[in-house]
Amino acid sequence: MDHCGGGGVSNPPQLRDHRRLLSGRIDARANAVLNVLHFGWAFLVQYVTGLILERWSAKDGHCPSIAYQTAFSINVLLQLAALVWFIAPRIKELNWKSQIALKRKSTDQSR
Repeated sequence: MDHCGGGGVSNPPQLRDHRRLLSGRIDARANAVLNVLHFGWAFLVQYVTGLILERWSAKDGHCPSIAYQTAFSINVLLQLAALVWFIAPRIKELNWKSQIALKRKSTDQSR
């Protein structure tokens, strides 16, 4: 579950890039809010994972392996969906830039 709470490590550099939007006094508050959100997200993911595991009855104090496979598969699918959501605009941007480059190349060759 480290993927939920580990994002706070990269926040200060990201906040420094937006200095023009945040004054120096607000940096610490913004970082604190982001960290609270990360911990809240980690809690939510672990809680939902527990709810999924409870759908199966425990034998000898443990849930069957299919319960864990299902719960973690849902987590992986959510992460893959987030990755696609993150990468999709960049792919569109690269496609747009390559189309401009092709147009420039074709106009240069026609001269």
